[in-house]
Amino acid sequence: MSQIVPNSNKERIDPVEIFVGAVANEMNRDRYVFLKFPVSQFTNIVIPRLEKLNYLANTYPRLLAFVACISLVLWPLFLYPSLLLIQVVLALRQINLRKERITGDIFFSTSKTSLIFSKSSGFEGVHICLSRKLKQSYPSKNLISSIEDHIVTTDIAWAFLQAMRALFRLRQSGDIPGILFQVYAAFGWFVTWSVLSRNADGLTSVWMSSDSDRWAVLIDQLPTVAKKIIVQHGLLSDPPNQLGFRNPASLPKRLENINKIILFDRGFEDDYRSQVIATNCNTSFIYSGRWLIQSPSDLDCRYAVRVMIIGQRVNLDEECELANYLAETVVNSRIYVKPHPSTTLAQYKKRLDFRVVLIDDLFMFPHVELCITFDFSSLAYLYEKQDVEVIYLTDIKNDRQPKEAIRDKISDFCSQVN
Repeated sequence: MSQIVPNSNKERIDPVEIFVGAVANEMNRDRYVFLKFPVSQFTNIVIPRLEKLNYLANTYPRLLAFVACISLVLWPLFLYPSLLLIQVVLALRQINLRKERITGDIFFSTSKTSLIFSKSSGFEGVHICLSRKLKQSYPSKNLISSIEDHIVTTDIAWAFLQAMRALFRLRQSGDIPGILFQVYAAFGWFVTWSVLSRNADGLTSVWMSSDSDRWAVLIDQLPTVAKKIIVQHGLLSDPPNQLGFRNPASLPKRLENINKIILFDRGFEDDYRSQVIATNCNTSFIYSGRWLIQSPSDLDCRYAVRVMIIGQRVNLDEECELANYLAETVVNSRIYVKPHPSTTLAQYKKRLDFRVVLIDDLFMFPHVELCITFDFSSLAYLYEKQDVEVIYLTDIKNDRQPKEAIRDKISDFCSQVN
């Protein structure tokens, strides 16, 4: 049975069709990113988390391509139904009898990055996280909840039926290799839709930091009269003449019901209008103030230069190698590593030298003189806005000795400061 619900300002809608549009946005982003990884180049299939298998792609490319093709055949018949049953069992275990209503202003947090930018946006309300595990990352426990805290049996039953419908619907949209694998997220997506739809009447505003993934489409199409607000958390396009991991094309399913977008500055408004927001969407734009950078401690002030390496998802080994090298070779320096929120701290701890300061506080942004990043990250951009010099490794990628080149840049900076 399909749940057909009225949107706040539109005709009746089918959540499965909305999910298909959300998947189209995921593929628009993921296909552009993942095809830059060797594993996707060998398999020609875009599979979530596939970049983790780069070692296999480089070592056994034909074997991996064969396994990927077999998985594509077995996925709808055996693998996905098994996964769906496991998801249902896990969801049933989350049910408890005491259920509170979701009301007022909420920030829908899908990742640790969402938590960071919700705090910087000045949001005052309750955070609703995708999972209880994510909920544990936020310090104010009385201001945070999770979708799992509000699941009832009818949510699970309905989500199961819609997830099966989505499987057959996506099989009709199989023009992109690997799109069928995106149904792995269907059950959680429909559970979230059901929970928020049940509580839609009590919502005043729904905030989020998503703008181009399946969760952004869910909130955009959620049947509620609550205001919908996006807080910018990343860069939509690469700088001129630089080829990075951002797809410059507009989203297949643009957002139609967003009331307000909070941007880093006015320069990003054109990107959102041309890539994210539908032309008929009456959206207002406001611009955030300065990023909150902590004042240096007495210990920090003892060092001539403080350097922070900004972590990225795919450069962990290079970041740790560079941090260890700089901590050893740059005199009177304090080297920080700020991990990407999606990366576990344990991966850094086993690679970093004891002289490197690993920032394990999600909300700590130290005062530094220099930042180093392997990609054009939003955090680097925000530090640069506050007159902190940023070294982009793309600037020196042709150097034979990149670590030495970075060390020399830092030494030059120290001599200028002193």
